[in-house]
Amino acid sequence: MTEHMPTNRLMTASEVAAELKLGNSTIWRKVKQGHLPPPIKIGGSTRWLRQEIEIHIAKLTDQRDAPEIQSVGNGERGES
Repeated sequence: MTEHMPTNRLMTASEVAAELKLGNSTIWRKVKQGHLPPPIKIGGSTRWLRQEIEIHIAKLTDQRDAPEIQSVGNGERGES
């Protein structure tokens, strides 16, 4: 029987950092800034849900791929 990793697996800060190719201190800074989901506390341990990290990455991809809203006109007024 083949085992399959559930998406709600818990990740350490180092695992999140490795997944996102960032340093540990950058992970904590992005959490503080609200750019990454906050971790959960289990006893004395801090963990992230893999599913929340995956959802965060998907949202960033959606934002990147969304068409930009362009303003009409060039901002100048024609005066006669």
